[in-house]
Amino acid sequence: MGILVRGRVLYRERIALLPQALVDVRVMDVTDPSAPMLVGRTAFQAGGRQVPIDFEVEVDPTLMDARSDYVVEANVYLDGRLTWAQARAAPVLTKGHPVEVELLLLRHLEP
Repeated sequence: MGILVRGRVLYRERIALLPQALVDVRVMDVTDPSAPMLVGRTAFQAGGRQVPIDFEVEVDPTLMDARSDYVVEANVYLDGRLTWAQARAAPVLTKGHPVEVELLLLRHLEP
């Protein structure tokens, strides 16, 4: 059994999340910022759920090092386009950081 990173994805705008929206949550090792490494991921369709949406990401403990830096980040896609993005990744797992986080996403507007 792995280590579970749990949390909620939310945004402040009063805009309904379409059922086909894809919620993508990743746990990354960012010890070397030039080469972040994926250590856990979950992706699922909103399926009618609205924010805040709970998530769990399982991380294999054999991929972890207590001296490393880990973050969790989330994005929401609709028809393959980024629609909601996290402004700043949230530190997790090591160095006193939690295993449960709340991720605030910002609306991503096409240029």
